[in-house]
Amino acid sequence: MAEIWNPHNGDPVNEGERLVIDHLRNELPDEYLIIPDVQIRYDKSRRVDEIDALIVTPFCVIVVEIKDYSGRVIFGVREHRVNNSDRRDPVDENNYRAMRIKGKLADSDERLRSVWVSDQVILAREPQFLDIAQEVKSKIVT
Repeated sequence: MAEIWNPHNGDPVNEGERLVIDHLRNELPDEYLIIPDVQIRYDKSRRVDEIDALIVTPFCVIVVEIKDYSGRVIFGVREHRVNNSDRRDPVDENNYRAMRIKGKLADSDERLRSVWVSDQVILAREPQFLDIAQEVKSKIVT
C-alpha cells in the first residue's frame, strides 16, 4: 500500500478525486508516495498550477489530473469534448504542468535534473460513452 504524504493538508476536492486517491493508495507499492492537492506558485507570474496528485516513485514523479465524468466524453489530439461541449484539453494542460515541475526540480538542485517527470490523466469512473484518440490513449486511464 502506498503512503499518502500530506504535511500540507491537501485534500481531494471532490468525490472523484477521493476515490482515485484511495484506489492509488491501495494498489500502488509501499515505496510510492501520493501527495494530494498540490498548488505550485511561480514567482514571476500569477500562475498557480493546481495538481490533483503527485505520485513519487523510486524512478519517476507522475503528475496526475483526475476527471470525474459521466455522459459522452471525447479525448482527441488537442481537443476535448464532454457532453457535446468543448473543454480545455486536460492532456495538454497536464503535460505542461509536468514540464514546469521538471524545470523547478532542475532549477532547485543539479542532482534533480535527471529525475523523470511524467503526466497521467485518470478518469474516476467510466463515462457512458468514451472515445480516446490513439495518439493520447497512453495518457488516459480509468
